[in-house]
Amino acid sequence: MLLFYQNKEHNNNFITRKEILKMINDTLHIGDIVVGAKQPFSTENRQSYLILNFAEHTETGDALIVYQEVYTGKIRCGLLETFMAKTELLLANNFCFSQACITLGEKHKFYPGDIVRHFKRETINEQELSSGKYLYEIFYYAEYLEEDVVVYRALDALAEEPFKMWVRPVKMFESEVDHEKYPSIEQQYRFELAVRRTNNSTIMMNR
Repeated sequence: MLLFYQNKEHNNNFITRKEILKMINDTLHIGDIVVGAKQPFSTENRQSYLILNFAEHTETGDALIVYQEVYTGKIRCGLLETFMAKTELLLANNFCFSQACITLGEKHKFYPGDIVRHFKRETINEQELSSGKYLYEIFYYAEYLEEDVVVYRALDALAEEPFKMWVRPVKMFESEVDHEKYPSIEQQYRFELAVRRTNNSTIMMNR
């Protein structure tokens, strides 16, 4: 099954992530395990993958799939269209997520489960603040095209597409604000910690 997806800024045939998820609803689900369709049917040779989520690349608009290699535990992103063409369903709705899903943030600034705020949160009104605009939850760190990326979810309940999943390069995600372009912004980094939840407590930062 192939899907056609292009950036809405460059092509009129753009389809939204919501439409994509509707199209694949009967094919792939979060928690499914798939295998490489063109590999020989052998438990030793056949690589299997756990579907973690679906997201959109912030810079290219590409529809991506977030998955974990069952054997290595490594989390990766791939083009949804390519992934679906090269894999087939092995086990549906398997929610036994590996511990690797929640430990890959150790070498990065944030951790899965952290809630971060974008610097543009300084520019919005009280109603938008209360809706969660420019707040995001970190889900995973992954690899896409040999580059580290962060997979995160928007928490804006009033957005046109609420709770949308995004993928952004880690270097960009953790970069500093361009204060020449945004001289009125006080926040130092593009994203900063808003809430960190631990086993015993919740650390609240600035809103």
